[in-house]
Amino acid sequence: MSVMAFMLLMLFACRKKYPYHFEDGTPGHGADSAKITVDTSMSSVDRSKFAAARVFPGLVGEQVPRVKGYKLTLDLDYHFVGKTLRISVPPLPQFSTGLYAPPGELMKIEVPSGLRNLSVQIGAWTDNLSNKLNPKRDPVIVSRKKLHPGTNYVRNLYGGPIYILSPRPVENPVDLVFTGPVKSPDFILGETDPAEWWQNLEQSEIPWLELRSPNFIAVVPRDKFLKEHLSDPTKAVQFWNNAVLEDYYKWEGLTRNATDPLDQAPFLPFRAVLDIDISVGYGHSGFPVMFVNDMYWFNSVANYKSIKDLDAWGTFHEFGHNNQQTGIWSWSTLGETTNNLFIYKAAHRIAQERGISQFKFFPDLHGNFSENPMKFVQEGAPGGFDGSNSMIDDPFYRLIPFLQIFVKAQDSTGGGDGFDFMPFLYSRARHAKVPSFNDIDKHDFFYRAICDYSHQDWKFFFKAWGIRISNQAQATIAKRNYPFMTQKIWTYNPLVDTGGTGQFQPYKRSNWSVYDFSTEELTGEGANNGHAINAIDNDINTYWHSSWSNPGGGKLSDGPQWITIDMETPLQVKKFHFVQRQNNSLVRIQQYRLKVSMDGGNWTDLGGPFVLDNSTAEQVLTLPSTMTFQYFKIVPQSDYSGGGTEYVALAEVWVTAP
Repeated sequence: MSVMAFMLLMLFACRKKYPYHFEDGTPGHGADSAKITVDTSMSSVDRSKFAAARVFPGLVGEQVPRVKGYKLTLDLDYHFVGKTLRISVPPLPQFSTGLYAPPGELMKIEVPSGLRNLSVQIGAWTDNLSNKLNPKRDPVIVSRKKLHPGTNYVRNLYGGPIYILSPRPVENPVDLVFTGPVKSPDFILGETDPAEWWQNLEQSEIPWLELRSPNFIAVVPRDKFLKEHLSDPTKAVQFWNNAVLEDYYKWEGLTRNATDPLDQAPFLPFRAVLDIDISVGYGHSGFPVMFVNDMYWFNSVANYKSIKDLDAWGTFHEFGHNNQQTGIWSWSTLGETTNNLFIYKAAHRIAQERGISQFKFFPDLHGNFSENPMKFVQEGAPGGFDGSNSMIDDPFYRLIPFLQIFVKAQDSTGGGDGFDFMPFLYSRARHAKVPSFNDIDKHDFFYRAICDYSHQDWKFFFKAWGIRISNQAQATIAKRNYPFMTQKIWTYNPLVDTGGTGQFQPYKRSNWSVYDFSTEELTGEGANNGHAINAIDNDINTYWHSSWSNPGGGKLSDGPQWITIDMETPLQVKKFHFVQRQNNSLVRIQQYRLKVSMDGGNWTDLGGPFVLDNSTAEQVLTLPSTMTFQYFKIVPQSDYSGGGTEYVALAEVWVTAP
């Protein structure tokens, strides 16, 4: 009994009491008891944010007619290839409606049955200003809501343009029915009559509108059109529509209905939005690109007089950021450089259209580089192009090698100019099997691309600019047997269209050095003879001589004799050229071996022994196939003294390409 009593005590002691007024399970056994009120009163207006909305983006007059039962047909069938483009910010499937929601008023949107993937966005000003102290408008003024089939209600306390968001393409046109918004005085390229539009704009009380074209849309304020009396924005809208198509999509190798899906253009419009305040900077990239609402940015998208001669650097700059391929080839020091390339493509195109020189449109590089584009590298800036020199670190200065390529390079057929290299580069980046993991990977990718485009080896261009490339990348290109570029295009000045015509001799020995040697004669052959460096001094009357004076050790019987040459950079070699000592036939090399290396540590023996004649003439050794290496070592095996002196000498040695 005591045991049973103890167990009952423990049972009731462990039982936990819960403060619920119903039994275990759900209240009402799962019955729907929630009371939800849906805001469907079209006559009521929430004026709680009217003061803030009056500041920005502005109010809509009560007398402006609201649409009722307005049917809008949208084409939501598109190619979304954002992931395959491998650019920083691809354009997104956001569709304009031409409708504007007045602040605080309820909008009704009727969606066809079966269509469940749409959302609505009210407002264009997507920047969140919560991180700013005393922003000029409320921090968040855009709202989004998922749409379901049937009737939907949505209200935004600040108002703004109405957009439909479609994360997946819809094959057939979609009919949506709107009640409550007003029609926006948008200008649509090819559809809007400028005279009617201007008359409508003067009478409108809607503070914002869109300039629309298939490839470019800008959200701009109505009052600036009136202030500037811009009664016809056709040319400005046409300018940007063409610029996006020609200077971005096509220049990146993207086309409509491409045979290769990776080269399929999205053909979704770029979007620019002017805002009274933005989250960072004076303008910034993203979707949409955001600009401060002032006259510079307004004129850059809406005033053809300002942009016809490319006074729109900032707009090209920010959209350029969206289109950088930073994961494949645009390395870390080019963050504010490769985004600026697109305006030069526009300059090239416009100049061709007008039949004038492209250099009239090349924008100023914001620096004093007119004398010599290589000045700062030639004066020994540490690290070259990727160093810490303040001028070389200037992002505009870093544009120069790209402009040199655009103006001076040609494709392998000679039919395409350097501007055609960009679609080749962008397409190759889209097709890359793996991303680049560091800057050297990106250098290598760019290097291989320009070599394959031109069928020339550009290693000396990269060397001149101090852009490091790996031995592996150089070896890859060497196997393709491309000849070295011989034109010094790294001295070309794209600002004044001068220079870059000099010829470069990649096998010139002025930059070579003696890497090491067994012995050399410092005194016994006179002041200017016997030194190892004489073997590459371009003078057949001087020579390297193995040491015979104190301490000596230069006989072949004393141990191996050799001389190793560093050509400074890997070269493609088919032939070795030798000249024997001119004035003593006994110490000339008879038999020798050759070794080559990429790094000076790991050697490949080319076989032998090879034989040099006892002659003063130039002699040539031709290899069975072209080889690439940076170092070569000559190892004499015997001389012409017949076992007498056992010393060796060599007047000159050099190599040539295939």
